[in-house]
Amino acid sequence: YRAEQFPVESINGVEQTTLIGPGSPFEMQSPVEVFRRKYSGGSLEIDLDVGQVMAMYALEGNFEFQDVQTPDGQKAMLGKGDTFVWQPEPAPGETVSGSDQDSQRSTESNEPTQTLRLNSAGPAELFIVQMPVDPGYPLYTSRFQAASVR
Repeated sequence: YRAEQFPVESINGVEQTTLIGPGSPFEMQSPVEVFRRKYSGGSLEIDLDVGQVMAMYALEGNFEFQDVQTPDGQKAMLGKGDTFVWQPEPAPGETVSGSDQDSQRSTESNEPTQTLRLNSAGPAELFIVQMPVDPGYPLYTSRFQAASVR
């Protein structure tokens, strides 16, 4: 595919290119969305529904997490070449619905949303992969683990 075939939009000052997902020429059978997001710097928030998992890879710049700490109590950092995987947990008493709901796009979900807050001192860029925790079919890892137990 050519770069100009992928939709680019500005969302609250963030330039987002949809590589896999709504409007992208790339189609998959799996409920996966892939984005490239460019930030100009400052505070930013990323929302994710409970029942989803997101992997973020820093392509450029540095990010400081506001709500995530290292084991020694320092604010967690994400720098160029670093990866961070985030899976929001349901609040106590909340339940996550089954895979039929989880396989819908996050914009259509009725699941509770959690927000990850970060700061970037200057221009920065993330490569983001977002998918349901339970896609509605057995993943390779679960099939492999079941086979190795036998």
